[in-house]
Amino acid sequence: MKKEINSIFIAKAVAISLVVAGHYSPPHVPDYWMELRGIIYAFHMPLFFVLAGYLFGMAPHSDYSELLKKKFDRLVVPFLSASVFFVVVKYVVGIQFSLLYPVNLQSIAYAFIYPIRSYVSPLWFLYALILIFVLFPVLSRVCKDNPYLLLAAALILYSFEWTEAFCIAQVFHHLPVFTLGYVLGLSRIDLDSSVSRPAALTGFFLAALAFAALYLVRHSYPALTFNKAMMLLLSLSGSAACIFLSVALSLSQSRIKDFVIPVGVYSMSIYLFHTVFTSALRIGFNDVLHIPESAFPLAALTSVAAGIVFPLLLEKHWLRRNRFTRRFILGLR
Repeated sequence: MKKEINSIFIAKAVAISLVVAGHYSPPHVPDYWMELRGIIYAFHMPLFFVLAGYLFGMAPHSDYSELLKKKFDRLVVPFLSASVFFVVVKYVVGIQFSLLYPVNLQSIAYAFIYPIRSYVSPLWFLYALILIFVLFPVLSRVCKDNPYLLLAAALILYSFEWTEAFCIAQVFHHLPVFTLGYVLGLSRIDLDSSVSRPAALTGFFLAALAFAALYLVRHSYPALTFNKAMMLLLSLSGSAACIFLSVALSLSQSRIKDFVIPVGVYSMSIYLFHTVFTSALRIGFNDVLHIPESAFPLAALTSVAAGIVFPLLLEKHWLRRNRFTRRFILGLR
């Protein structure tokens, strides 16, 4: 693993860990967990889009058809394979247990029309990212890769209300942060060499302070909850805090990063399969063992850890080593 991209892997690890924690929502959760999920949901997916935009801007630009072929392999193939996998798993498990997102004909149709409302709702991210990679090169060409025009166009598109059908709303909701990441990548800003560790820590505390202030304002004035400007500012400040923290950890001598970086490397499999393990433990803790509310912290910590560790091991020791699963589940050639 190259040192210059360690901070990106760490940021991906932070993002995917927040995703797993945010998706853990068994019945009768404590108020503090709901509040924590509210904080996570304010910025965790925008962080992924910032990183995707940054890596896209840093990469050499291939022609449009080559780009679509590459993204088909890495995004469409995992989306389709995971969709089929979860049809089978959820149908079988749903016979005996109550599921948060059960499989039925409407839910299966929604996987391709309204992904965020389907039985594979977490996969909306891949769906939206696919569309961004289809649309963004066109927007980039129209704006002649001018960063100011790109950001202005993204903000204008963001300001409109869009339908959730085919993830159109999710595409334009995350377009500004993807574009910002792209502009930073296009500028060839190497996070690990352009920022010192003290500067990264300062950036983290300032961004985290800005996020906390904005979140408190939104919490105090509920009318601002779905205000587009507020949501964008929360997305940017929360993402910036995570990125600065990732750079600081990358530049440190701590061995912690040696354990964190693999989580970022295998973030795709964690994203695809974490709900299998968190849901299994949720069913075990709540429907089989009937644990008391006092044991919730231990159950939550165990479930989130399982949702990160087991998919990581699954990809590392099987999915990447088997030619079929490497090609038709991970989309890797």
